Amino acid sequence: MKIIIQIIILSNIIYLFSACSYDFEKSGDRNLNEVQDANLSLSYAKINDLVLAPRCLGCHSGTSQPLLTNYSQVFANKEKIFEETIASNKMPKGKPLTNGQYNALKAWLEAGAPENADVVQNPPEAPPSKEGLVRLVTWEQVRTKVIEKSCTSCHYAGNTSGISSYEDYETVKATVGTIFYTVAIQPVMPPAPNDWPEDQPNPNQLTRDQKDLISAWIVDGMLP
Repeated sequence: MKIIIQIIILSNIIYLFSACSYDFEKSGDRNLNEVQDANLSLSYAKINDLVLAPRCLGCHSGTSQPLLTNYSQVFANKEKIFEETIASNKMPKGKPLTNGQYNALKAWLEAGAPENADVVQNPPEAPPSKEGLVRLVTWEQVRTKVIEKSCTSCHYAGNTSGISSYEDYETVKATVGTIFYTVAIQPVMPPAPNDWPEDQPNPNQLTRDQKDLISAWIVDGMLP
């Protein structure tokens, strides 16, 4: 009888710890929903609470470079953060970000990593996950709808400027973090026409649909 009671007590303890673990894993999704329900854009403070403090600062606060202990450090490394966590999923090591953490960080970086939040009516939505897609985005779609229309006038094989050719899958896949950053997050590519006024919108920038297509392709695993 004593052994049975001990087994019951042990089972309850295991259940309680499992429940705590589940709540912790789901906290990123729940907190992101609260941000969206409040109709607020994401600030550095919110991203720090949701993602950086629980998932990054264990290493990037003194033992690993780059340091990410304040806004200036994070902002200076926003391109590297995007490439390592969103484009390639290399970070954080060990266990990936929850859906809520991933979506929040991605939305914040795509907004330019602002320090303060502004009220917005439509918070950015992340592309659907692999499990929710009927048809995954492929390289052929990205090549025909984005690369050939907006990139290969400069990024072609044998160009005299010596810049990378984006005509092949492997090259684009290997540099997709930099590509996405320069066309969507800090949109300096494609460049504006020669002598275009600096105070006017760049007519050569990718459309929202083109940016979303690249984003979805990255999330889907950059299928060939």
